[in-house]
Amino acid sequence: MADEVGRSRKAVPPPAHVVVEMDGQIVGEYPLNKPVLTVGRLAGNDVPIPEQRVSRLHAKIYAEQGAWMIEDIESINGMVYQGKRVERLALANGDDVYIAPNVVLHYVLDLATPPGEDG
Repeated sequence: MADEVGRSRKAVPPPAHVVVEMDGQIVGEYPLNKPVLTVGRLAGNDVPIPEQRVSRLHAKIYAEQGAWMIEDIESINGMVYQGKRVERLALANGDDVYIAPNVVLHYVLDLATPPGEDG
């Protein structure tokens, strides 16, 4: 029982990445490859987005209990998911999160084929 509790707290989130779309064009793809990633206008962010309506440090994506979360970091324009402003969201495959009217982050699970099952 203790093993199950320990495992749920330290569960590793699935391999995934975000695709950044700006003005209808894909401008980058970024793997979610560390516990916390920053999203924003500054070039030093893990997910840099060169758009004035994106805050310098807009949001963070982080691992929590086996899932990837995205959270607004008090940005001016916030985040919009399914037409509603959100402060924090557990990401699911295919989710689209707008961080500016013309900038969307597409969350994509990396669904790799297990070795030996190439088909």
